[in-house]
Amino acid sequence: MISQQWLWITLSFSILSYAWLLWCVVPLQEAAIPVIRFSAPSHGQGPVNPISSNATKSRSIPTFIHIPKTGGSSIETALSHRGIYVGRQAFSAKDDRSQRKYPIKQGHCSEWHSLPLEHIDSSITVVRDPVDRLLSEFCWERGLKSHRADLSCEGLSDWILHALSNIIADTNEKYDCHFIPQWEFAQWVDSIIPFCALGTPHGNKLLAEHFEIANFTMGRENESESHDRECKDFIKIVEEANVTSCISPTAHAMIQHMYRFDYEYLGKYFTCA
Repeated sequence: MISQQWLWITLSFSILSYAWLLWCVVPLQEAAIPVIRFSAPSHGQGPVNPISSNATKSRSIPTFIHIPKTGGSSIETALSHRGIYVGRQAFSAKDDRSQRKYPIKQGHCSEWHSLPLEHIDSSITVVRDPVDRLLSEFCWERGLKSHRADLSCEGLSDWILHALSNIIADTNEKYDCHFIPQWEFAQWVDSIIPFCALGTPHGNKLLAEHFEIANFTMGRENESESHDRECKDFIKIVEEANVTSCISPTAHAMIQHMYRFDYEYLGKYFTCA
């Protein structure tokens, strides 16, 4: 009898905890559905898929919109070797590199991680599955000693719940810029490259065509993910096994909710199949 009562109490607590979680995210569910505009108004044909479409470039200087945790630092470095300065290098420079800057939303984010204020002609960006983006952030922060979560499925799930719960509770949107949903950037660009294409012949070709350079190559290594090799090895094992089976159902539900517009509007760019 005692064990049955204890089981009932445990089950009731789990149900109440999940109900509380749903109550916390209700305000986000009531938000207006964003209007995604991946192409300049003159295109009038919705999303521009760089794999099958050549967008007309109306800007003399093509640029790159750096969405955090999507390989942007690696792209910036590779392009700088060819004398093309974008992202951090464009915003922090005081020479002609600044020509590739664009109007941004003022706030607490680094300029190259800030949201564009308007459509940016001749712009390109990279998007990534939100789960993989969070796994990258998990290792990046661990490498910086920002957290000490265990390298286990439980540790990863707890970190995700803690991080996203803080964001949902932050009505001032002053949370870590690495967690901003990708559609908030992508709605202002012309072309999108899937993260999985970076470092491949196809991805190199897309960047070479966009920036009008020949024989462009970049490696598969994401510079910003090299802080914690032990963590990267853990994530590799998780990805090969099944990420979803490692992340708790509650954490996975929170990811699906937090980044629901990413999945709805950018989902086709999350794979290279």
